[in-house]
Amino acid sequence: MNTVVSLSIIIPVFNGEKTIESCLDSIFSCKGLDFEVIVVDDGSSDGTAAAAQKYPCRLISLGSNMGRSVARNRGIEVCSAPFVLFTDADCVVCEGWASRALAEFKALRTRDPLLAAM
Repeated sequence: MNTVVSLSIIIPVFNGEKTIESCLDSIFSCKGLDFEVIVVDDGSSDGTAAAAQKYPCRLISLGSNMGRSVARNRGIEVCSAPFVLFTDADCVVCEGWASRALAEFKALRTRDPLLAAM
């Protein structure tokens, strides 16, 4: 059974073994939204991929370091939700971060239907 998600959270990461678990812990503690997490490993040479695999996220490996922009774009290519949030692997998000960002975007979009990003 496929679950429809309302939000894709994309995390580009390069050699983030020391921080990715704290980042993912904070994201997966968020409640109230159906979301997917996509970790795009940008050619890390440390244990980033192994750390990310401990979580119910989708892990995409670029194989070599292509840069943050390429990693973000690859995450967008594979995401399944109509809305996307980015965070970095060294960030710890606060409770309600994703819900508030999505609500604010939707509110802004009602005033300007052409709004594509914020």
